[in-house]
Amino acid sequence: MALPAPMGSIAAWIQNDMLQVSWQTLTEKNNDHFEIEVSSDGKSWSKAGSNISSKATGGNSDISIQYEQSISLSGMAVMGVSIFLLSMGMMFRRNKWFGSVLMIVGMSAVLYGCTKNDNDISTKAEKVYVRIKQVDKDGTASYSKVVTAIVK
Repeated sequence: MALPAPMGSIAAWIQNDMLQVSWQTLTEKNNDHFEIEVSSDGKSWSKAGSNISSKATGGNSDISIQYEQSISLSGMAVMGVSIFLLSMGMMFRRNKWFGSVLMIVGMSAVLYGCTKNDNDISTKAEKVYVRIKQVDKDGTASYSKVVTAIVK
């Protein structure tokens, strides 16, 4: 059985705290979207970034299509710090209750973003493995080959 979106070239690299992923489909049939998955050990995988919709009309194409995606490697902690700083400003203004809620959310995001687990990916990781998950319109998924992101 043929894959819904057979893959051509796949490349991944890290530059300026961003994971850059580029890939090509040779054709597409009933393709819905792609998901980028990352791993620090090549065994445990997690989704990185948001879904990338098929560029093919109706998910079908007889020609190759090029895709690219940029994913921040430090997004959660940065978002938490931003919310925390915003909440500090609100606390010194009229709405102290809202500022307090923002501070709690901001600190939670900072702590979550700084929490280390087995599959954390950062610019300091020795190796970052990347694969593309292709999801068909009926929910069936297939995976690309695994590539190692290079640091530029």
